[in-house]
Amino acid sequence: MKQYILFTVTILCLLLPVYSQDNASNVFAPFVSRIHTEQKNDSIILTWKNSEDLTGSKKIYRFREEITDTNLKQAEMIARVGKDVQSFTDQPQKGSPVFYAVLLEDEKGSVYEILIPYRNKTTVPMTISTAVPTESFAEISNIQSTVSGQMVIVSFSNANKNRDIVLYRSTKPIISTQDLAETEFSVSLPGDTTSYTDTVIAGVDYYYTIVDAEKSRTGKAEIESGKNTTIAPVSVAVAETPVHENVFVSRTFPLPAPHIIFGVESGDTLLPPIPFLLPPKSSLSKDSSDRVNALISRLHFNSTSLSPEILPEESADNLEGENKELSAIISNMLLKFRYTEAEKALTEFLSKEHDASLTARIHFYRGQAYYHLAQYQDALIDFILAEDAYYQQSQRWIDECFHKLNFENN
Repeated sequence: MKQYILFTVTILCLLLPVYSQDNASNVFAPFVSRIHTEQKNDSIILTWKNSEDLTGSKKIYRFREEITDTNLKQAEMIARVGKDVQSFTDQPQKGSPVFYAVLLEDEKGSVYEILIPYRNKTTVPMTISTAVPTESFAEISNIQSTVSGQMVIVSFSNANKNRDIVLYRSTKPIISTQDLAETEFSVSLPGDTTSYTDTVIAGVDYYYTIVDAEKSRTGKAEIESGKNTTIAPVSVAVAETPVHENVFVSRTFPLPAPHIIFGVESGDTLLPPIPFLLPPKSSLSKDSSDRVNALISRLHFNSTSLSPEILPEESADNLEGENKELSAIISNMLLKFRYTEAEKALTEFLSKEHDASLTARIHFYRGQAYYHLAQYQDALIDFILAEDAYYQQSQRWIDECFHKLNFENN
């Protein structure tokens, strides 16, 4: 009897591992596994491995917190994919953390609400960054200035040759952006330029700085001694020439007339601004006046009431820098009929360096401000300056300015 019991126990011990293995191989796993998330640009790519026990459709959930049994009902079901699909691409809101879960359905559409970390749900938040890509500007280095005869050669390197640059010259060290505004000379250069030959006055010390053209216009230029601005001055030696006493030398051309616009002490404007220096008004003779009036009488103007007009460029999305600054002046002043403030702001804005297109737009808007302030002659000049770039838009304003000037003179 003892031998029989021992034999039975031995048989059971041998069969137990086999029974356990069979049960393990028959475990029912109604969930996906190996869930993984990866960010690519503005999207999140979700991948997983399908279940071998259940081949139904899958529901994909997204939530601002890790998805659990208690908040599953609050999670958003963002997609339902087929039985063979093993990936999904999502584009969530930027700047907000998100978690995911992938749940299986049976043939009747019932969802197996089983949540297992790292298998069918994520535990680490994914966030699409809202950071704007950093724009690449000109990067100047190794600036040097050397004398060659009666010229100064400025050599340098630019790591970003696609960006235009501006070279500044001054008689004192340039160590800040404030110093750039006080320089006596500047010139715009293509980004692939590596040297510039400058003609200077002999015997005067000069300093040079080179900055990105866009940063120069927006007042955000960066100055680094020895990198994009010279530390030591450079000067051309004064040539020694013999002096002949009592020798009269005739001049082929007369000296140019002085072109003084601003008062030296007061800074007040002495003459109208460049490019138009109009002659002073003078009265016509009676005969000339009669002839001019006769010609004008034959012209017929259809006067209209003009409202502020906005160019298509101001409606563009994502305006930046000086374009955004101009748009703000137009929106906050010109369109709100604050013409005096608009004229002053546009005149100040025009005193800075801009490209040809932006300069034409400023003239076009300032012309409108002048027109509504009844300064028709100033308005006419601005519209003429804007005419090359905006011919159609400027024409009706020019016609109306002529009509107003004709009305004033009669």
